[in-house]
Amino acid sequence: MIDTIEFLYTSDIVYRDIRPQNLMLDYHEEHIKLINFDFAITYEINENTKKLPIAGTVTYAGYELLTCYVEASVNGQYAAFYHYERTFDLKCALNIIIYMIDKNVQVQLNAIEQLSPSVGKILRSLELWKNIKQKNEIYSHLLHLINNSIELSAIGDFKDQLEKLYYLIEFFSQQPDAELHRHIHSNGELKQQQLHSTATKQHKRLVKEETLLKLCDEIRPNLILTTGGTRLNPDDITPE
Repeated sequence: MIDTIEFLYTSDIVYRDIRPQNLMLDYHEEHIKLINFDFAITYEINENTKKLPIAGTVTYAGYELLTCYVEASVNGQYAAFYHYERTFDLKCALNIIIYMIDKNVQVQLNAIEQLSPSVGKILRSLELWKNIKQKNEIYSHLLHLINNSIELSAIGDFKDQLEKLYYLIEFFSQQPDAELHRHIHSNGELKQQQLHSTATKQHKRLVKEETLLKLCDEIRPNLILTTGGTRLNPDDITPE
């Protein structure tokens, strides 16, 4: 997914609508693809932000957009505007990945998604991502990379840190909450030692395959929504 965002970044495009329903999985290539570019925007070469009405994904957006949305609603504004930065999609992709690999986040976000559109729904989303930032050191560091005007050359470091986060959560997913909490808050050196000693290449491959299949199962029932009402059975639709 990050490779796709990197390609859009180099093309001066911000997708603005990263969510599970807009992701498709190529089984053979094990590659994520984006569909539905209705909210995508382009930047001029010298543009760093673009002020537009908030549209596209909200629940998976960064806390800056969520805060802007809440403030506009509280102030009674008819439409909320946000200065979309070039790295907006990276924050959304990070949140999607957290959602896919952390069962606790899945439960909380699924509950939020069931709520009708309201300020309360946005506030709960904002609180969720703030709490994750406070409790997860690697997630916080990744946001720091993004918020400090991450350049294309720094995306490699972003990917490395994201991989650490991915396997840390996967490895400790079966551990008691207190144990997981202790390891997430430990220093970076200890986390690296734990990751290298426990996550072998074989383990990584199996975890990757399992997560990709889980992602496909998550979004396939929604693919019928993008076919223009063909009345096809969702089971007849493949990512290809």
